[in-house]
Amino acid sequence: MTAISDTDIQQLKELIKDSFSQLDRKIDNKFNELDRKIDSVKAEIKQEMAEFKGEIKQEIAEVKGDIKQEISEVRGDIKQEISEVKGDIKQEIAEVRGDVKTIDARIKTIETSVQKIPEITEKFGELKNWRQIAFIIIAAIVGWYARSGKL
Repeated sequence: MTAISDTDIQQLKELIKDSFSQLDRKIDNKFNELDRKIDSVKAEIKQEMAEFKGEIKQEIAEVKGDIKQEISEVRGDIKQEISEVKGDIKQEIAEVRGDVKTIDARIKTIETSVQKIPEITEKFGELKNWRQIAFIIIAAIVGWYARSGKL
C-alpha cells in the first residue's frame, strides 16, 4: 500500500473544495437564471392580463352600449304602443258618448210618450163610440212611427 502524505490529502481537500465551489457557482447561476426566467414569465403574464383586462373592458362597454340602445328602442316601442292604445281608447270613449246621447234622446221621447198615457186613458174612457177608439189608436200608432222616424 502506498502511503498518503499530508500534501496529497491537502491537494485532495483543495480539489474537493474547488469542486464544491464550482458546483455552488453553477447552482447559483442556475438559480439566478431560473429567477430571471420566472421574472420574465411574470412580466409576460402581467402584460397578457393587462391586455386581456383591456379587451374585457372594451367588450363590456360595447355590450353596455348595445343594451342601452335596445332599452331605448323598447322604450320607444312601448311609448308608441301606449300612444296608439290611448288614441283607440279616446275614440271608443267618443263613440260611447255618441251612443249615450242617442240613448238619452230615445229615453226623452219615451218619457214624453209615457207621460201622455194617463191623458190617453182618460180620453179613451170618455169615448163612447168604438169608431172613435179605433181612430185614436191608429192615430197614436202613426204618430209614434212619425216621431221615431220610421215612417
